Amino acid sequence: VNVAGLRSGTGVLIDSGDTNTGQLSSTGSLLTLIGTTQQSGTMLDIDVEKIESGRAIRVTSGSSLGSGALLDLNTTTATGHADNGAHGDGIVRFAANAMQTGTAMKINTKGLTNGKALHISSTASSASSHLLHIEANAQSNLHNMSGVVEISSDAMQTGEVLKLKNNGNTLTTGRVLHIQTGAKNIEETNGHSFGDGGGIIDVTANTLKSGQIIRVVANAITSANIIELLTINELHADSKIMYIHASKAVSGTMIHVKAPEMIGGKLIHLEASKLKTGTILDLTDNTALTSGKLVHIKSRSDATENPIRIELDNIDDDVGILMGYKYCHTGTGLLIDSQSGDNLKEGGKLLSLEADNQARGTILYIKASELVSGSAITIDALSSTATVTGSLLELNTATASGNIEGTVRLAANAMQTGTAMKINTKGL
Repeated sequence: VNVAGLRSGTGVLIDSGDTNTGQLSSTGSLLTLIGTTQQSGTMLDIDVEKIESGRAIRVTSGSSLGSGALLDLNTTTATGHADNGAHGDGIVRFAANAMQTGTAMKINTKGLTNGKALHISSTASSASSHLLHIEANAQSNLHNMSGVVEISSDAMQTGEVLKLKNNGNTLTTGRVLHIQTGAKNIEETNGHSFGDGGGIIDVTANTLKSGQIIRVVANAITSANIIELLTINELHADSKIMYIHASKAVSGTMIHVKAPEMIGGKLIHLEASKLKTGTILDLTDNTALTSGKLVHIKSRSDATENPIRIELDNIDDDVGILMGYKYCHTGTGLLIDSQSGDNLKEGGKLLSLEADNQARGTILYIKASELVSGSAITIDALSSTATVTGSLLELNTATASGNIEGTVRLAANAMQTGTAMKINTKGL
């Protein structure tokens, strides 16, 4: 059929007429091409090399389409086309290898409410198949605003942009979402508003002011871990398993752990059994502290037993706890204050040093070798209006034979002038 002069008409028309003259059955066909015994070649070849704005194939349908289809492709092959990288692989193929801009395939469903624009379904259980496989191995430099896959939903108010469902209960070693990379050196985050650098996973929500950015809910969890950060590599000194940087935060809470019903267990557990020269918990960079606290520990319980406990059972010849107050002038290095409390009874103690099994050594050692004025120990108590039954200093021993040097000793062997001990009782 040669229609070289055709402009707006129809070259070949097959017309089934109107519904009054007859309707096709489910097995009827207006046009059939039979090539049952053919093993190669092309059954229908459409050549529109010069086309610019028209269509090579157009299929239109009215609003009555229900269980039918505008395009139905069917094959009974069990192996499909081999995925060997050759040109044109795939049972259904679309090649636009010279295309650099524009859109290769577009599906418009502007009126869609609860249906599916694209549905890929499979009942197979093969461990090596892909229901959707997007390959862009040759892409090396995507622009910052580009991506191999991009989902845009600017007007969204409720629902999910991307939803992965696994409602079954058979998942064991599998993953609902698995992200894998072979990257070795990713540029560190920096720049204005942390806009530079990269990341294997990057969540940007710079307009969010309230709510949550990442939320994990696992209401049935018993012995599992909600979040795991794992590595077997030997980290460098500047490496960090978790890094939180809030460069302009002046208030708020960086990490908040809340377990209001917790009775036993540990809220935070830090383990470093082979640590030698490092630090498990480091709070050392502050230079502006006034009325704030580096550590604030408080309990309102009236039945606490050893709420703060430090065990250094194997320490031999070093210092267990070191507190440094290099520039202290009129302040107090360590204060144990009962505040307004007045419930201390006979036998109660604000500070107790216990060494019942020690036979030698010094239990309390105060060194002030350069002291000129002041005192190494000052006890200031017993107001003038108090009913005195107690004592400022009580020394007691149950020994039957005191030391020849004295149970209580004051040694000032180098003293040549002055008074070694003085007791003032002016009002006696």
